[in-house]
Amino acid sequence: MIDDGVFLTYYLGGEFPSTYLYSRTTFSYDALLLNFWQNYNASKDRILFTSQMTEAELKSQLDVLGCTDTLEDLRRKKEEGFRKHEQLLSLMA
Repeated sequence: MIDDGVFLTYYLGGEFPSTYLYSRTTFSYDALLLNFWQNYNASKDRILFTSQMTEAELKSQLDVLGCTDTLEDLRRKKEEGFRKHEQLLSLMA
């Protein structure tokens, strides 16, 4: 969700799933926002990211959510994902 809309991707397989942008003035945006807040309010496990959060606090929060990866593994996976998408974008250019 962004200021004036929400991007939604329906993954049905394949390399490039379709992504849709619903503006803030649409029924779909309202429904997705309501669903988000219902899930958020019903969840007992949340992470509030702040610029003051230490790596130890982040790892502790990820542990609560059941994440077993180390922060180093998560960083490596992030970089691999970015590189993959950069390569795909360069092929499209």
